[in-house]
Amino acid sequence: MSSLTRLDIADNELWELPESLAGLSSLEELDASGNNLGEVPEWALHLVEEEQGS
Repeated sequence: MSSLTRLDIADNELWELPESLAGLSSLEELDASGNNLGEVPEWALHLVEEEQGS
């Protein structure tokens, strides 16, 4: 899974992102919409920053 670039975990009733996702070094797009997330973890901030800059 090291070459995974897109992951859709939308609508899964998650309260936090699994820390194991931090190891997906090629991940460019993460759809976590429709969950109960309180904040974006530091390791995922580059995904948010790239999306906002588009």
